Amino acid sequence: MKRTILILFLIMSIGISAEETLFLKNPYLSGSLSWYYPGLGQIYNGKVFKGSVMFILETTCLYLSLNLVSDLTFRIEEGFIVNPHSEITDKNRALSVTFFSAAVLLHVYNIIDAIGDSLKYNTAFAEKAEKPKYDPLVPAVFSFFMPGSGQMLNGDYRKGSELIFYEVLFKLWKVYIDYDLRKRYAEDSGAINWLDLSNNDRITFFSYFMMHFLLRSYCAYDAFKKGAENLKLSMDTDTRNNPRVMLGFRF
Repeated sequence: MKRTILILFLIMSIGISAEETLFLKNPYLSGSLSWYYPGLGQIYNGKVFKGSVMFILETTCLYLSLNLVSDLTFRIEEGFIVNPHSEITDKNRALSVTFFSAAVLLHVYNIIDAIGDSLKYNTAFAEKAEKPKYDPLVPAVFSFFMPGSGQMLNGDYRKGSELIFYEVLFKLWKVYIDYDLRKRYAEDSGAINWLDLSNNDRITFFSYFMMHFLLRSYCAYDAFKKGAENLKLSMDTDTRNNPRVMLGFRF
């Protein structure tokens, strides 16, 4: 929850106040944000209501899909816990698949819509817009919480796409670890006791979190470094074109 609030704050507050400078929307970043969190790309584009509706619709479909075939519980230290029903009727299975399919379609539409809104915004102000300038901390924070998004913000789309792919692989690895541990240690209770894990399982669990943290740290460092280079280049250009230009960052 704290991470989500921080990301929303950054998205809504990012910007630069400078003489005759307009903040453009990055379509790759907006699409990446909506990939990670439904509606977040729309909020980044300034359409808070649409983003909220997108989030509610997609999460509702996912909840209904899972609730029809499993028991959902939430624990602060573990997050959502899904325990499949022992017996599932054909009707519930069909409804679950329907709601899940709707969630997938909404997610794809959500990404496309976020990108489209960014392009429309930029097109409407193309004649006045200049290349946006960012404080390097902004892409660094983005990339730490959502690997690859900071690179997208800096315009390094190839590296951003690669890092997003690596993040997806880590998520899949986390799902497999969680499924395997729950199957062997928590079939009845639904909770895993760290003391019950074998040494090999503890090493696997710890290795995942360390490697994931290193990936996020690298993403943040790389985004900060590239952002600093872009900012220096843009400020040098402004100084040559207009020595009296003064930049002011707002957060």
